[in-house]
Amino acid sequence: MGKVDNSILRQKIALRLATLKGLPEPLVMEAYGGVGRIWMSCYSQFSKGIVFERDRAKSSLLAKQRPNWAIYEVDCERALAAGAGAHLALNFLDFDAWGSPWDAIRGFFRSERPFPQDLRLVATDGMRLNLKIRGIVRDEFLVRQQYDALTNYLGV
Repeated sequence: MGKVDNSILRQKIALRLATLKGLPEPLVMEAYGGVGRIWMSCYSQFSKGIVFERDRAKSSLLAKQRPNWAIYEVDCERALAAGAGAHLALNFLDFDAWGSPWDAIRGFFRSERPFPQDLRLVATDGMRLNLKIRGIVRDEFLVRQQYDALTNYLGV
């Protein structure tokens, strides 16, 4: 079923649990479902939500894990930009990407959908983590790229 990287799984889970605190009725969207490791530790108690996964075997597993969730077997970047999941007022967004999550985040915020007053977002920039670990590029470039992406969302 592909790659498995548990090197920072505990940190990812802790970040998500801390961000969920105080959110009265979480309605979760996972942009990259994988095999549901984060869901098991963070979101399994929620009866409704949305998850995206383009791999057929993984999306079938996710559908069995969460029978009441909306499961999208698609590329989340294009689907979010087209408004997938807009039938729910999502208030907790999880972008745990192997690569860069910025296109998916941009697509979500530029699409037609309800935006609740309390909207929380967690993201893993897998591309940045991999590049930083391998020392391939300088951090200044990545920080500038992320800053440029974030400035597009200040008005939301």
